[in-house]
Amino acid sequence: MVLLNLETLTDSELQSIARQEDIDDWESLSREELLEEIESLYEDNEDPETSGTLNQKYLNTLNPGNSDFARLPGVEDLPKHYNKTYIHVTQKDDSWVYVFWNLSENEYKETQDDEGLSFAIRAVALAEDSKPELSYDIAITIHDKCWTVEMPWPGRTYVMKLVTKAADGTENVVCTSNTVHRPVSWLSTHRNAIEDPKGYALLVKPLISRDGVPVNCNEVKNIIYGENI
Repeated sequence: MVLLNLETLTDSELQSIARQEDIDDWESLSREELLEEIESLYEDNEDPETSGTLNQKYLNTLNPGNSDFARLPGVEDLPKHYNKTYIHVTQKDDSWVYVFWNLSENEYKETQDDEGLSFAIRAVALAEDSKPELSYDIAITIHDKCWTVEMPWPGRTYVMKLVTKAADGTENVVCTSNTVHRPVSWLSTHRNAIEDPKGYALLVKPLISRDGVPVNCNEVKNIIYGENI
């Protein structure tokens, strides 16, 4: 179970709790005094499983699904747009990335007025050595801010591009992300390791469902079925 660490709360959040709990003269108390008063209330409710304890109560208020953050003092809404256009990529695992982007307020207004304009995130595996550039598009809307994107081709370096497409087919790359790399799995370069039944049972069977279907990963399917991707 996750316990609420009072030390991590701001002074405003501590004051908000003190006000809700009707602690006397909460406005005039120092941070140390607020912590002491609230901790004393926790000590009176030591059983974390008891419904309605302070710990559970304020743990719930920190859950986005159960809290109205606007009621906390000093909380303001984040702006819908920042004055900069960008796209960034954070790698989640070997084959998936988290992509988030922003259009500056001026660019957002300009593109919003063009009804024939469509948007896409383009995942690009950059050309290198004898390998050609490969890419695919994911259609998005002007209101989207983030997406989880697959890197389908192992051993390649990727960038993500925010692209606009006009009604006449004209394309414009609005911005390009930082690079990320999808490594080649050990299995794909040591296929002889699964020729032995014991090796197959250890290395491949965990990647297959009870119905005999490989996990949704192109590289795994390539290893099992010998497909070229």
